[in-house]
Amino acid sequence: MKSTWSSGVSVVVVLAAISFAISCGGSSGGSTTPPGRGVAAQIVVISGDQQSGVPGETLPAPLDVQVIDSFGLAVPNVTVSFAINGGQTFPQAVQTADTGHARALVRLPNTAFTTVNITASSASLTANFTATTGPRLLATFGNVSAAHGAVRPDGSYVGVSQITDFLPGLGYDFFAPDGSLSQRLGPLQGKMGLPGLYDSFWSVVPTPNQNLYFRSVTSFGSEYVVGLDDGLNLVQFTDLARSNGVSASKLTGAMAVDNTGNVYIAQGDTGGTVYGFDANGNNTNKISIQANAAGIAVSHAGNLVTLVPSSSGYSFKEYSMAGTLVHTPSTPAFSSLVTFAQDPDGNYLVLDNVSPLYKFDQNYNVLSTVNLSPPPFGSAQAAISGADASGNLYISSPQGTGVFKYDPSGILLAATAWPIQYVCSGCPSPSYTDEMVSPTGIAIDPVTSDVYVSDNGRTVQMTSAVLRFTNQKFAQRLSLPQAYFASDVAIGSAREIYVADLANNNVHVLDMEGNELRTLSSSTVGIPYSIAIDINDNKYIYDTSNDSIRILDSSDTLVATLPLNLPGLATGYVRVGSDDNLMLTLWLNGSRMVEELATDGTVLFSTTYPASGFVAGWATTDTRGNMFVAGEGQTKVLNPSGSELGSFKPGLTLPPACGIASNGDTIYVCYLNRISALSVN
Repeated sequence: MKSTWSSGVSVVVVLAAISFAISCGGSSGGSTTPPGRGVAAQIVVISGDQQSGVPGETLPAPLDVQVIDSFGLAVPNVTVSFAINGGQTFPQAVQTADTGHARALVRLPNTAFTTVNITASSASLTANFTATTGPRLLATFGNVSAAHGAVRPDGSYVGVSQITDFLPGLGYDFFAPDGSLSQRLGPLQGKMGLPGLYDSFWSVVPTPNQNLYFRSVTSFGSEYVVGLDDGLNLVQFTDLARSNGVSASKLTGAMAVDNTGNVYIAQGDTGGTVYGFDANGNNTNKISIQANAAGIAVSHAGNLVTLVPSSSGYSFKEYSMAGTLVHTPSTPAFSSLVTFAQDPDGNYLVLDNVSPLYKFDQNYNVLSTVNLSPPPFGSAQAAISGADASGNLYISSPQGTGVFKYDPSGILLAATAWPIQYVCSGCPSPSYTDEMVSPTGIAIDPVTSDVYVSDNGRTVQMTSAVLRFTNQKFAQRLSLPQAYFASDVAIGSAREIYVADLANNNVHVLDMEGNELRTLSSSTVGIPYSIAIDINDNKYIYDTSNDSIRILDSSDTLVATLPLNLPGLATGYVRVGSDDNLMLTLWLNGSRMVEELATDGTVLFSTTYPASGFVAGWATTDTRGNMFVAGEGQTKVLNPSGSELGSFKPGLTLPPACGIASNGDTIYVCYLNRISALSVN
């Protein structure tokens, strides 16, 4: 069955109930199966209900139903249709697997803060889901990294995004041929809907027709494969949960996809089996390759090409799709660190450790052998990602979480790696780039709308810094002295940068090049936990020494102190919202208090989240007074009266917020080392 999108219309597929009897034999004439056995009696919701997602994007997890009979047993081969009152489903209809399960993805409507209803039906049987949308996600930007990737003929590249140095594989970064970041997919973008920290897309392969196929891998194995065309439109959803008895825990090895959308996944242990699936996820073949494959591919002849260990090292073996070994070519023996990919012409690229890199044609003739100069950073884990139409070679380095581009002769042309960037030619000493190590606050330049991030750094290589992003791309890094602890940042209309230094109880004022102009001492700023600046260049500093807001005028003179009258000492953050009111987030005795204040200290709104509830971290407002409260795992959006409209969830398992700032009706919120731009409209 070819899967298609269903677009906001109800589709009802009537399934005739089929009863059957099974003769048990015997002299008395036998007996029959009890009535109702094997006949669909109920559709049960297994998972996927009551999700929330980004308007116009895919829900984080598929909808999963199971069809059972009156005895509670699974019923296979039942057509289940998915209907939605807004948005789209993919597929529109699907038959249940032998487990009785049927799954579908849901793309939400473009309307923010709305509820949609989805129905799974078969004949008179139905199961219902609801889903909601949160605020609009306008953009996501931040750290650039792309290990484990794939390259297209034009030189554009997609790689597994490194959310932090210890959480890889949670999204994808798309790079234009010039190396600039063009788009992000993943949990902080929402396009393909990642189910969370332990359910993450990990592999991506291009096919000869240049579709890209992404595999969802969980701690239990593969879940599903989605295919995207050149426009990143969803063209295939291969549900591996309907794999007819194939254990998902086996499906963790190498992957290949042919031009018709058939998917091949190698068993991820020493069992040495490759499983084939059609576009709908039906298990079509099982090919024993006798060992764990370092890589697999589909040849022009439609055979399965494998790179597997032999007595002298890794070597090629080619199998028919029926499982017959058809060719064992004579090629060099490769080490156990070998990696394998194909170029746009179908030639086989083999990287043996760091060097050499071999290119074989489809008949396994050696077309070239090159040594990479200089070798990629993190060379012990370097892997070949592919080649473009010009023959340039792309090497990913998971250890450096970067991409290295070499010309056909093996000379390095360009590279970006975490947390360093080589500048070629000649590749002199690396220079630090845009990586946010420990972001502590964000601010918006009121003149240029550039986004600034205070980062406490605190690694061997990096001290505190202020990072600038222009048009959502990294533009500048302003390093701070080692002794500084940058806890927050703000920008005034005079285009001066104010950095709260919690280690030294100062606020440092910098020019736009990072030169220190002056220092505001503790007698003026107290213990400056956070800082915000309004349109008149008044500064609002949260002084954690006595729980007050210190107000400085445009000349940095202390003109007032607003006591907060809290029942105990607290810490927290202050922001000036786009409605010109102050937003405070206070951490007090385990609970989190969010308050909106007029600039004279009058409390306009106050709410407290208990210690066991939502962990609010930051808050600000748009021009209409809608409140955005960023906390652990989500950003809640409240209307001016305090009623919750919905939320934005970054898709990870409860990451803390690392900053918030408003620019008119656009709200920028930081999670880990990504910044998302949100809006009510």
